[in-house]
Amino acid sequence: MNRAKREITLEHLASMRSGLACGLSAPGEPELIAMMQSSDWVDFTLDLPMSYAPGRRFAYCSPGMHLLSAAITELTGESEADFADTAIFAPMGIVDWDWPSDPAGLSHGW
Repeated sequence: MNRAKREITLEHLASMRSGLACGLSAPGEPELIAMMQSSDWVDFTLDLPMSYAPGRRFAYCSPGMHLLSAAITELTGESEADFADTAIFAPMGIVDWDWPSDPAGLSHGW
């Protein structure tokens, strides 16, 4: 992994300022479609080239948000969906929700 990718933080991912070459074309989001057709969505995202330094520019990048989901799962030991249920949905009284997963079982990040 190159140096610029090592500098991507959770904040960069959450604010869609990762610098990944993603979410820059209009219309649509071809990187999301390509990621969903790949066998490993996290590896697909990590293999995206960098377009600019992390934090410099906003780009609506769903694969970056999926990478954030993987990071939340790694850091908390529970899926992003379970984490959100405990930390957000349950305190708000939301009990009926659906959050799909990728082929590896990671909650969709977008």
